[in-house]
Amino acid sequence: MNENNQPKKYYHRHRSIFGPLLLIALGVAFLLNNLGVLPGDFWDVIVSLWPLLIVFAGIDGLVRREGVVWPSLLIAGGTFLLLRNFDLVTWYGWGSLWKLWPLILVAVGVDLIFKNQPRWTVIFPVGLVLLLVLGGIWLTGFSGEFSASSPIDAQQTLEEGISRARLHIALGAGKLHLGESAQTGWLVEGEIGPETGHEQYSESDGVAIYTLKSHTPQLSPAQGRWDLNLSTQVPLELRAEMGAGEMDLTLEKLGLENLVVEQGIGSLRLRLPDGKIYSAQVDQAIGQIRISVPQGVALRVEVSKALSVLDLPRDFSHQGAYYFSPDYSEGDEAIALKINQAIGNIKVEYSR
Repeated sequence: MNENNQPKKYYHRHRSIFGPLLLIALGVAFLLNNLGVLPGDFWDVIVSLWPLLIVFAGIDGLVRREGVVWPSLLIAGGTFLLLRNFDLVTWYGWGSLWKLWPLILVAVGVDLIFKNQPRWTVIFPVGLVLLLVLGGIWLTGFSGEFSASSPIDAQQTLEEGISRARLHIALGAGKLHLGESAQTGWLVEGEIGPETGHEQYSESDGVAIYTLKSHTPQLSPAQGRWDLNLSTQVPLELRAEMGAGEMDLTLEKLGLENLVVEQGIGSLRLRLPDGKIYSAQVDQAIGQIRISVPQGVALRVEVSKALSVLDLPRDFSHQGAYYFSPDYSEGDEAIALKINQAIGNIKVEYSR
């Protein structure tokens, strides 16, 4: 047969439905608002619905036949984030999700079996993958309840001759609260549990160096609840880290010189002090960031984001990647705040 007479193969490329799904979701939201069905402030509800973007991306991947595994995981992850925004689940369960990594191998195997099959057969593997993920989440105790073991004290005295301190506190998963100590003579005091941490302390030229880190390996983090208070007597350099969970950092009375906060997945509530001059950096992969700043301070905010919703006070000015408080002027001693987030919601507001 002549090559010119051979039948030609036509490949049909499935078009994206991400845009149409987004329009449908917005239309439904506006309709429910007009009918008075949605509770509370309409725009707060719209912001809380941002995880639908991840769900739509997963659905779009299934329709375009881009495999089963990752679209299914996107749908499951986006669904969890959506439920979390409406307080139907807690962030604590992310620590247990690390235990479910073997399900990725199962999902890949399912994907290979049903690869290049007719479209209707995709329903079964998608349902199977989602069932395995949700079932695994339930089995690992996704409700986020902590064990019944009693917390232990975490204490470090503030030695004589200490003029400043560097603190490094890292919790794998759970809930971390940092506040101000009302007692003199303590650098760090509070409780940690049920997961204990490894403490280290040293001094160098009048600088106290304190580290508290989780014992648990990162591949299988336990859920801890750490409630610590930090000294207000000396200037501090503070680094707080968490893999997954909730962070509540009440630092309004601390003498901060430098602050670094790193979080993988979860929610972060940060209350900043009105110190003379310091720098603060907040890094988060996925979740919610809410930062309170004192009104009347000179503040420069640098924001780097991908799929994030940004909410700043209305009186802030904007230039490039920077946002400035009304009290900021070039050359002044301003607080430098840098925020990095991949997916989620960022809100900066004035302290009440």
